Amino acid sequence: MSVETVSDFLEVRFPEISPKDYYGSIFPLGSLEKQGEYHEGEYCGIATQIRQTDGRTRRVHVTDGFPQLEELLNSRDFVIMPPVSFAGRHAANENARFLFALQFDLDFLRVRNDKLDGMNNLLYQMSLNGEDPYNRLPKPTYIIATSARNCHVVYLLDCPIAMYQNVQTQIREFRKAFIPKLWDSWITTAYDQVQFETSPAHAFRMVGSWDKLRENRVRAFKVGDPVSVDYLNEYVPESAQITAIRYKTKYTITQARELFPEWYSRKILKQPNRTFVAPRWIYDSFKKRKIEIQVGHRYFYMVCLCAFGIKCGIQEDELMRDLAEIRSELDVISPEDNPLTMDDLVKAAQAFNAKSRFMRRETIARLCGIEIKPSKRNGRKQSVHLTIARATKRGMKDAGVLEKEGRPTKEAIIKTYAADHPDENNSQIARALGVSRTTVVKWLNSSNDNQEQGSSK
Repeated sequence: MSVETVSDFLEVRFPEISPKDYYGSIFPLGSLEKQGEYHEGEYCGIATQIRQTDGRTRRVHVTDGFPQLEELLNSRDFVIMPPVSFAGRHAANENARFLFALQFDLDFLRVRNDKLDGMNNLLYQMSLNGEDPYNRLPKPTYIIATSARNCHVVYLLDCPIAMYQNVQTQIREFRKAFIPKLWDSWITTAYDQVQFETSPAHAFRMVGSWDKLRENRVRAFKVGDPVSVDYLNEYVPESAQITAIRYKTKYTITQARELFPEWYSRKILKQPNRTFVAPRWIYDSFKKRKIEIQVGHRYFYMVCLCAFGIKCGIQEDELMRDLAEIRSELDVISPEDNPLTMDDLVKAAQAFNAKSRFMRRETIARLCGIEIKPSKRNGRKQSVHLTIARATKRGMKDAGVLEKEGRPTKEAIIKTYAADHPDENNSQIARALGVSRTTVVKWLNSSNDNQEQGSSK
């Protein structure tokens, strides 16, 4: 008897919805710009297509009515798309305009006696398979079967959220608090290896495209109704709730340019900030920690390596070579039904962008499931710590415990060269060192005078 798959489980319980109907509910007619037309205040969806033939990435602008959908789904390529509309060519957080749904990955569903016991428990905690007295999870709008034991849980919002910067911060905190509730020990065997995908514009495998092994199509099933943000907030602590959803600016772009020139330069003109480039050894050190990575953290380790590549100024060609080598090595520990594919590599490589420079140490440690100890400053701020360290170093130099640093003086250079070349005269030494003959005579005579004074004593 074969093991029950997510598709097998869902198709006998919920109605399946076609890809066009699914995306029609995510992006209702009129919510995206029309093909070939541009109107201020209208935006597009962005699908990322990774070609099976050569691994090249292609971004596809999805417009009103989804005329691009047929071409994307007829290919056997890896295709992902976030439930977000964007301004611009790239599906980056800073370009996000409206969030239409909150979508979550859920992998490694529990199997017992060849049945998906994890899916039964998921429905129970959502009160879809009996009334859960603990009311642990909200009822979703859709559940998407992405592979045999993996799925996406989708909460379609009854009103899209405007993706201002403060709202994106709250969405990250909401996801961070909600994801562990979804990855419950009764639902998934990877409950201790939670995959924290907290980006507000995170892209997910497109409904109707092929799964990771390119054996079956990704299928969507309608489970419930659209939900409100207030309803979802009931399932996370108050500190993680999304509360700034009605925030809108009262200024036009023209007014903002005059009133907030620094903001306009940074956010609209995208002028780069001066940034610190970390030493290369930090990247090399993190690369060696691949041997510590466990299943459930393989993909995120590659994402974090991209972040370190940005932080340390690593060239993209070198990073891609390292990613290819690491993917091959980490795939050795992969379960049979969940390999680490080239699709995963290309998707992870999208993290090689300026935004990843600000990924925090705590975030990297959590995503990779490893410990990264902070720099030891004995509880002091960096500025105070450096002041004390520099004063200590200066005192050690004055006491002769530590040699003085810096460029050698002309006196030291001339005397060293003269000692190594005793047969050369002053003119030859001056030509060799690129200094005047007078300077050579000055310092060599000074040395001779000191020696004579010492001998006379």
